Amino acid sequence: MVSCEIPEFERLLEEFSRCANKVRTCTEVILRCVDEGCVPDQESIFSFQNELGLLQKQYDEMYAMAEEMLTGGDLPAIGASVQTLKAAIINGKRQQAQRALEDAKKELERFVSVKALAVDLAEELRPYQERAQALLTAVSNDDICDLGGSEIFNGSKVFLNALQAEKAAKWLLIKEIRQYFSESIGLGLMGDMYYLDEEPDQAEEETELTDTPVSVDESAQNIVETAESALEQELPATISQKAADEFCTEQTELHPETDFVNAETADDVYTSCFAIKQDTPTAKNFRSDMIKKYPEEARMIFPLLTNLGMATNEQIFAFGVVMNCFEDTDAIRDKVHHSLDKLAREKGVLAAFTVPGSEETAYCLTPYSRGCLQKDAIRSDRKLFYLSLGKHEVISAGTISRSVLEQELKNNALLLEHLQKERERLNVIEFKKVQSSIRYADGMYHVNTFQGSQMLPCVLNGAAPVGDALSELVQEEPVQEESAQEEPVQETTSQETAENWELAEKYPADNAEEYAAQLCKKKKLNTEQLVHEAVLLMAEDRHAEAAALLDTVRKAPKAEPAQETLYAAYVMGADLPVSRPVWLNRTNNALVQLQSRIANETGELCGLQEAMLASAALQTLLFPDMAYNHDLYNTGSFYVGSEFEANYPEEYTVMRRIAEMLSHDLKESSFKVDGLGFSDLVISNLTNDNDRERHARFIWEKARELEQTPKSTVRITGLETCLQRMVGPTSLLGKALSSVRRNEVDKADAIRQFIKSTFCDDNATACMVEQKKVEQYIDDMWDETRAKDKAVKLRHLNNDSPARNVCDKALKDRIEVVTKWLSISMETTDAVFSQCKEQFDSILDRLDTALTELEGIVSSPAEASIYVRAGKRVIAAGIAAIRKRFEGRTAQSAREFFKPLFCKPCILVDRDGTPVVFPELYHLRTMEPWMEVLRSVCTPQEPVEKILAGVVDFNNALWYRNYGREQLILGENVPDRTDDLKNAKAVAVKKTDEFKGKVRLARAYGKVQESLMETLFNILDRVFAFFCGEDGEKDSGVYDFARYQTFLTEMDDYLTAAISISAAELRKRIDVLKANPKYAEAEIFENIKQALNEGNFVRVESYMNRLESGERELPDSERVEDSEQDFLRMFLRGEDQYYKVCIGRSGDSFSNWAIRELQKMGRAHTHWTSNNEQGKAEKWVASWIRRKDTLETPGLLRSFLTMLGFNVERVSPKLAARPGAPYEVYSVSVVRTPSGLKDYRHPVYKYGTDLTKTMNVVCLFGCKGVSTLINVLTNDLQLNGPTIVMMDGSLSATDRKKVSAKFKSDTSGQSPFLLIDRVLMLFLASLDEGDRLCAMLKCTLPFTFETLYTNGTGPVPDEMFIGRALELRELTDHNGPSLVYGGRQLGKTALLNRASKILHDPEKKQYSFCCIEVKDCKSDALVREMNQNLRGLGLIDTVYDSVPELCNGLKELYDNGKYDRLTIFVDEVDELFNEYKQDDYKSLRPFVTLMEATRRHARIVFAGTHNVAATEAVMKKNNNLLHLGQPLCIEPLSTDDASRLIRRPMSYLGFDIGQQQMELIISNTNSYPGLIHMFCSSLVRSVCENFNDYYDEADRDMLPYKISDEQMKAVFQKRDIRKEIGIRVMATIELNKRYHVVASLLAYMIREQQESAGTYLYGFSAREIADYNTRELKIPMISALPETDMEALLDEMVRLGILWKNEETRQFRFKQSDFLEYIGDSDKVFNTLCEACGDGGNEA
Repeated sequence: MVSCEIPEFERLLEEFSRCANKVRTCTEVILRCVDEGCVPDQESIFSFQNELGLLQKQYDEMYAMAEEMLTGGDLPAIGASVQTLKAAIINGKRQQAQRALEDAKKELERFVSVKALAVDLAEELRPYQERAQALLTAVSNDDICDLGGSEIFNGSKVFLNALQAEKAAKWLLIKEIRQYFSESIGLGLMGDMYYLDEEPDQAEEETELTDTPVSVDESAQNIVETAESALEQELPATISQKAADEFCTEQTELHPETDFVNAETADDVYTSCFAIKQDTPTAKNFRSDMIKKYPEEARMIFPLLTNLGMATNEQIFAFGVVMNCFEDTDAIRDKVHHSLDKLAREKGVLAAFTVPGSEETAYCLTPYSRGCLQKDAIRSDRKLFYLSLGKHEVISAGTISRSVLEQELKNNALLLEHLQKERERLNVIEFKKVQSSIRYADGMYHVNTFQGSQMLPCVLNGAAPVGDALSELVQEEPVQEESAQEEPVQETTSQETAENWELAEKYPADNAEEYAAQLCKKKKLNTEQLVHEAVLLMAEDRHAEAAALLDTVRKAPKAEPAQETLYAAYVMGADLPVSRPVWLNRTNNALVQLQSRIANETGELCGLQEAMLASAALQTLLFPDMAYNHDLYNTGSFYVGSEFEANYPEEYTVMRRIAEMLSHDLKESSFKVDGLGFSDLVISNLTNDNDRERHARFIWEKARELEQTPKSTVRITGLETCLQRMVGPTSLLGKALSSVRRNEVDKADAIRQFIKSTFCDDNATACMVEQKKVEQYIDDMWDETRAKDKAVKLRHLNNDSPARNVCDKALKDRIEVVTKWLSISMETTDAVFSQCKEQFDSILDRLDTALTELEGIVSSPAEASIYVRAGKRVIAAGIAAIRKRFEGRTAQSAREFFKPLFCKPCILVDRDGTPVVFPELYHLRTMEPWMEVLRSVCTPQEPVEKILAGVVDFNNALWYRNYGREQLILGENVPDRTDDLKNAKAVAVKKTDEFKGKVRLARAYGKVQESLMETLFNILDRVFAFFCGEDGEKDSGVYDFARYQTFLTEMDDYLTAAISISAAELRKRIDVLKANPKYAEAEIFENIKQALNEGNFVRVESYMNRLESGERELPDSERVEDSEQDFLRMFLRGEDQYYKVCIGRSGDSFSNWAIRELQKMGRAHTHWTSNNEQGKAEKWVASWIRRKDTLETPGLLRSFLTMLGFNVERVSPKLAARPGAPYEVYSVSVVRTPSGLKDYRHPVYKYGTDLTKTMNVVCLFGCKGVSTLINVLTNDLQLNGPTIVMMDGSLSATDRKKVSAKFKSDTSGQSPFLLIDRVLMLFLASLDEGDRLCAMLKCTLPFTFETLYTNGTGPVPDEMFIGRALELRELTDHNGPSLVYGGRQLGKTALLNRASKILHDPEKKQYSFCCIEVKDCKSDALVREMNQNLRGLGLIDTVYDSVPELCNGLKELYDNGKYDRLTIFVDEVDELFNEYKQDDYKSLRPFVTLMEATRRHARIVFAGTHNVAATEAVMKKNNNLLHLGQPLCIEPLSTDDASRLIRRPMSYLGFDIGQQQMELIISNTNSYPGLIHMFCSSLVRSVCENFNDYYDEADRDMLPYKISDEQMKAVFQKRDIRKEIGIRVMATIELNKRYHVVASLLAYMIREQQESAGTYLYGFSAREIADYNTRELKIPMISALPETDMEALLDEMVRLGILWKNEETRQFRFKQSDFLEYIGDSDKVFNTLCEACGDGGNEA
């Protein structure tokens, strides 16, 4: 029987049942309440709604699974029971399995029916067929229901696939065939010796070809011959000419030619307008006759016709436009029409028919063109066409029926209209999906379309009226293939033709600049494209750009060995003066390695590399790097082999002759002297005196240039010192160069001895430099440098690192000059050389003749491919290098070689002119290192004069202040630019800071991730140092400031693109949410829309997460905040008008006229939303104070404060005023705002939850001005506690500023006060009652001193607990998490306290408390504190002694109705969990049992750091932890929450924080809430202390007060915020010894990478960290960790906010680069690691 288990559905069904029970329970609670005559409380209703929502979610998941598994007819309607869904799925699965078995039976039947053309081959296959027959019988008898693991079944499928495949495809399947069948059967398949018995015609025809059976030996021989032929030649066309003729003859019988058609049928058949080509199809002729002559159009026309069948000229053009292959211009349209006409009229490769009733012409393929397209060489060449070849073809040999023509044109018209409309309404990605979905079946196009975010299939049948979709949405059924129709030759598309509409790669003809321009426009490039561009450059003799481009390709992070091989072959073949792989030199071993690598290549690229190898071989034979290399000369001629001959026959003849001559004659002569071919010694002795003198002068000049120590932009401590020690003027090599420059021949022997003993092969007679000795010398010099300079921390220079390459090049450049001087200064008089001189001269003469002949061959024009032409230019470059060597000239320097690039601004070059590759840039799309080279290729070379003028021309954006290029061009003649460099660097610093500010701003808004920001900053810092140099280091940069500005622009473009991608992803996610009925019409969508329009992606993300967690609308506090009116600005706008009214009524009681005057002022100054609100305002105004010494004042004050928003108990006089004083003071007893509310209207806790029991109210009567006010408040009254001053007088705007100037800066300790005068009172009266308190606070706090923020430690007032809405929601949900973890100082304790306060509601028997005294304690301390808290709440009167006893007691209390909900938060449980870990967390079981027994009405939440975080890694394997649910990770505040915490309280204090300043605060506090409090408190205090210095009278007119960068800097200087962050980060790192050691090791590795100028953008993987430890340090703690445990440990550190992980590469780095500083400098880190090694600080 077929297995119908559906475990995933069973799991969902179980969850549904559990959820249904919870809904049932909630329903019973509500019904019981209703039965008792009560209304259910909000909590019950909320729980019911929540559980019902979860139930619906479970059902939706189950129905979605059913939709995936069932077809439309089998799918039950929405709303069907879950049991019905399960039954339908089981039934569907059975049917699906049955269909699969039926298909399998058919496959086996077909395999069993296979026949062979040879008896022996049939016998070979028979055992396999018998096994298949046995399997078929078992399936038919229902003995087997699953064939997935059957070897014979899988083998039969592979066999049948190969049997029906084309020959080229069969060779791709040969490996699979050999897995299941014998070698003979595989060969039989390759030779087409098997056939299916169900194809009788084919079988009969082939049987006739083999009347008598052949033996297996004969058949095998035939097969091998056939296979070899298939490999060497193009495979035959799918439709041969004979077959085409037969087709045409057959169709002619059905549809006679026009001459023979009678009148009744003449209208049914059309004849082609032009003659049809009848030749045999060949790939070569097709390329030369069509592709080359019509390169642009043919590459689109032919593949289009394989997809469209038949189309008019206008349709072909329009499809080309809609597929982005043609530009929509009249010129292109005419070109396409002209090409179609030519291909049909002159070439006869297209059939052309006049469309009835139209002037248009319809075109289709002919048997010839279709045959050409079927050639493997054509079909497999993806470079050839712009579109992939399809299978919907109409083939005509000269005639076509009317029905076919009309049907094809109609279908294509429908498809074209559909695509055009889809292109207009869809984005690029969606339209590409539509393109890829097109297929042709049943005489119609099938294509997908988007409705909302859902892609649906449709058929283009023309059913809809014009203007609609012209399509019908269908539930597609499998399309049945129909038999061939009566048209001449028509092949309908099979269903797997989505690829047919994929755009193919586009290559230009032979133009490097044009192709580079195309590549620059592409979104993504592949290696093939870049290599092709490099080949184009080679062919154009642009070797500097080709080498630079290939260098960027080979250094890419995921580069294949093939790229390194191509680069190496190119460098050797053309003898380019560029950096080379270590193994690449002129030795036989290098040639062997190169040849073996090239052997893995195929196609034209292989031929090109063979040419490079041949050129390299000649140079190696002439100038070997190893003396007496017998293997080289014995095999040298073989490197100019037959593979090279195939593509370069003429070159091969000459180069083979040269190689054979050198292998024999040069070997014989050279081995008698020094065994180094034409060494410097030999060449020196062969030249005449004049040539030798000229050569000597050249060497002396070169020595003078190299005497100075080289400068490098590689920033490594100690590198400059090491270079000085190696090659500086005082070094041994430097002194040797000095002797060379002076031609001190008497010192030649000593110099020779130094060179030979230090750098050369001990056994060589000549100065033969040995790479190993060069490497050793570098290592020795570096070790000496480290020993003498403790600041050098890098242990060694890694191979192929930038620093190592600098040292290697510096040494070799100088050694080469010295050895050349030695060869000419010490002419040998050896008799042996005298005897060989004649032979050397003879070889040289013959070589010169052959090279001249070869130069003529490679320089002659050729019609060959671009790869062959490139090979010729490489050979030519190699010849030039050989001649230069014989002329006595030193090899071209890198500076000379790359000189063409100096006059182009795009490419990055070092101080010596060498192109530089920054590995970090490979990770930034459009900024990869190869993009610089491509842009350089596209940029014309500018005249030197224009460049030099541009360097000092402010308007020249490309060259202005490119002082590095000026230095490269002018050399020592460059003018002094000291002051210019200083100014340019200052500008660069400013621009860099501006860009970083922009990135931080984008990060603050959530437009880019923090990881991307860190990545961009790391790249920017390194590139800045390269261009602008390090502070205090002279000549440490290249000083190309214009290029750096361009780089910043490119970075800005990248940032913009990244933000666009983020925005698109957000919009897509929003659309998905909107389309979900579950979230339909949720109010929060309006908030999402507003945040998206404001560009606040953080808030958008936050709102969407909250929506998905069930929050359909924002809480009141956030809605108030988001929609909160700016009452301060409203007041200030109308202040003058309010003042004029008040001053005009100063003698009248305020309550007599206030409302009437407001009504007169009109809507601009009144803000009531209803008449009811106006009535409330009238009552409130009536409670304003009237005069001194009246008994009504206390009553008025009570009414006034109550209607303002305070809960007043009583008002009583506080103290007697002095006689004649204009004030009275009252003590007002108030009830503070309850703690634990979910929302608070304002953040001013001193007038809310922290309000003292009594509040001071000062009533000022008859106050005539601000001086009286100030005098009373500063001299007469010294009040403590919150104070409100009610002034029955009017302050002008100027007076109010004076109050601000006086009291804003008074931070001495006087309690702040809130001042309400008549002017402000009039404004407040114009507002709704609900707005007055917030408006009053916003309009009074800016004029007094208040901070609101805490000092960063201690409890946080409820009103100032801002953010963490999602975490609070989870913690206050009784089904929420029971484990909470996060790093130190992230606000976990404040979060737990806030959640506990919200949950604590004794009146409803809902209790909550926090256990905070268990830090560093074990379970006995926990039990003790729980007892204490429970007794304090009155829940228990006994003391429990253990956790099990306590949990049992709490269970009994719940059962007895003592509490409805009990939530206990236990903080700082790391030591506790360390105890629990010892018994595999079994100690947690009583808590788990309690929560399950009470249905989580009793809930324990554990919070901690590392030990709680560690539970997540083992949770899946530990049943005790599993029941506690997924842990909640507390991270730093989100950017949105951090912004709210800064902006909202600041706005109440009258300060406006700009977004740039906001970002600075967030980034410098790392979004730690405590640090934000600390910083903002310091900022407010600092600004207020210096208030009158920061804000003059004009500034105070500009309320709210702007916070400036100067004020920010003052706080940063006063409070070391970075140090505070460091303390908090290290507190987390030092929680665990392993964290500390791993963090130190990672810091050490990163610093080493920095020192070696390497890249660490994405850090290191767990394997890399472990390997480094094994190789360098051997720390036991790290060595003992398996790789999986190491990664788990690193993941913990990610969750704690220490590290960041690249999920794609699984690499880790610090979350912020600043963390490196917190961990310590190199010495401190190294000491930490030494301690971990147990070496007591000794170097590991």
